[in-house]
Amino acid sequence: MKSLKKILSLILALMMLLTSAFALASCSDDGDNSGDGTSGSGSGDGGSAGGSAGFTYTVYVKSGNKGIAGAVVCFTNLADSTDKTLATTDSNGRAKITADTEKSFKAVVTQVPSDYREAGWSIMDEKTLVDGTATFTYTAVDLPDWTVTVLDPDGNAIAGVVIQMCSGSNCFMPKTTGEDGKVVFADFVTAEYHVQINSMPSGYSYPEGKDADDYYYFDGETSITITLSRAN
Repeated sequence: MKSLKKILSLILALMMLLTSAFALASCSDDGDNSGDGTSGSGSGDGGSAGGSAGFTYTVYVKSGNKGIAGAVVCFTNLADSTDKTLATTDSNGRAKITADTEKSFKAVVTQVPSDYREAGWSIMDEKTLVDGTATFTYTAVDLPDWTVTVLDPDGNAIAGVVIQMCSGSNCFMPKTTGEDGKVVFADFVTAEYHVQINSMPSGYSYPEGKDADDYYYFDGETSITITLSRAN
C-alpha cells in the first residue's frame, strides 16, 4: 500500500512540473522569443521600454500590499498569437511591456517564486489587457511554514519519527523529527494537505484511537502536536 502511495505521489509531482512547463512553453515556443524574455514589439525585462512609441501594458503581482519580484508573465498579442513576450516582475512586483501601436494582449502569470502560490485563478487562466495603459493586479499567497511536533506521554520530544505530507490519500515528502521532535514543511496550503505518521522508534505506538492509516490535520493553525502512546 505504501509503495502504491509513493508511486502516486511521484506521478502527482510530475504532473505539476509538466503543467508549469507547458505554461512556459506556450509563451516561448511560438514567435521569436529571445533568451532575455523579449519578443515581438514589447520588452520583457520587468519595466524597460520597447518600441518607438509608448503604449504600456503592466501586470502587478503582489501578496498583501507587497509586490513580488521574480514572477513570470506571458503576454500574447490577441491579433497575432506568434507575438509573445515573457516578462519578469521587478522589485516592485511589476512586469511591463511596451508596444509601438495600441494592441490587446492576453496576459498569463506562468510562474511565481517558490514560497508563494497562485491565488484567485490558476496559472493556466488568463486576463486581457485591452488598451494602451492597461494594468491588472494578480495576488499570490505567501505560504508559511507548517510545523509538526511529536511528543511522548510525558511531554518530551521524540526524535526519529517519520512524518509525511499527504494530499488526499497520496503521501509524499517524508521528514524525520530531530532532537526537538519537530519537522517543518514549507510552501504548502493546509486546506489541501495534511500529515501522516510513516514510522516511529521502537517503544512507541500511535496516539490512542489512531492507527497507521490515520491523518492529522492543521485545522486552521500552522502547527500540529502529536502525542504518541507507549508501546505495550
